[in-house]
Amino acid sequence: LRPSETTSLHGTFPVQQPTPVRILLAAFSSQGSQNPSTGQQQLPIIDPELLGDTALQTPAPRRILSEKDFTMTGRVRHARHLLSNSASGSILTSNHSITAEEVDRLNPAPQVERVVPSQMLDWQLLDNPSATVQQLRLAFGAAHDHAISQQAALEASNAMLIIQSLTVRKLNQALHGREELAKEKRGSRFPKGFGICATSAEMILALEQREEERELEVSALAQRKAIRAQNKEAKDAVEARWLVMKSEHASELAAWEKLKADGIIPLPGKPKRPRKPKAALIPVDVEDSLEDEEFIPLD
Repeated sequence: LRPSETTSLHGTFPVQQPTPVRILLAAFSSQGSQNPSTGQQQLPIIDPELLGDTALQTPAPRRILSEKDFTMTGRVRHARHLLSNSASGSILTSNHSITAEEVDRLNPAPQVERVVPSQMLDWQLLDNPSATVQQLRLAFGAAHDHAISQQAALEASNAMLIIQSLTVRKLNQALHGREELAKEKRGSRFPKGFGICATSAEMILALEQREEERELEVSALAQRKAIRAQNKEAKDAVEARWLVMKSEHASELAAWEKLKADGIIPLPGKPKRPRKPKAALIPVDVEDSLEDEEFIPLD
C-alpha cells in the first residue's frame, strides 16, 4: 500500500516520526513467545537506520532468552539501551544538559494521525448467505484493518508522550542546575541556617569569608573579560592578515595566468593557495563563561 492512500496500515503512515519515537514503537511492539520450551523467543528487531553510523562488530554467541526479556521492565531496559545508542535520543538517557536545538529536534510540530474510516456493514447480506460469504470476509477484513490502524495511532501517540516526558525531565534538570548555581552565588549570612547575634565572632567571620569570595569572583570575572578581549583582537588581526594574503594570491594568480596566455617559456610554477593562519587564543572555561551571565557584583 502507498503511504499517500487513506487505506495505509501500520508502518506506512505518512506522518514523519522522530527516531526516539520509532525506537520505542519497535521495542514495545514485538510479541515474543512466553513458552521457554519452544526456544523461539526473539528480541525486538530494530531497523539499522535507527541506530545511526555504528561500527560493525562480530556477533557474540546469544544467550537463551527467558520470559524476563519480554516483561515490561525488560522492554524498558531494551528501549533505554537503543535510545542511548541513537544520535538524537542519547541526550535523554545521558547526564549532560539539554540544549534548545535538541529540544526542537526531539519535539517537532504535532501531527494528528487520523484512523482509516471504517466501512458500514451491509446487513442485507444476511438474506442471501450463500452468495455473500466473500463480501462478508472483505467487510470483516476492513474492520480488522481499522482496529489495527487505530492501535498503531495510539501506540505512536503514547511513544511521543514518553519522549516529551523525558525531554521535560531533562529541562527540569537543567533549570535545577541553574537555580542551584544562583543559590550558591547568593550566599548565606547565617552559618548553618540558624539565627545568631550580628556581633558574634562566627557571624563576623562568615561575612569576611563571603567578602573575600566575592572579591575573588570579581577579579576572576575581570580576568576572563580581558582574556576574551585579547582573543577577539587576535582573531581580528588574523582575519585582516587573511584578507591581505588572499588579495596577494589573487594578484599573483592573475599574473601567472597572463604569462600562460602569452606563451612564456619556461612557465613558472602556479602560485600555491595560501593557508589561513590560526589565531593563538587563550582558553576560557565554558562553565565560567556561563557563570558570568548570572554573576552581578554587589557594591
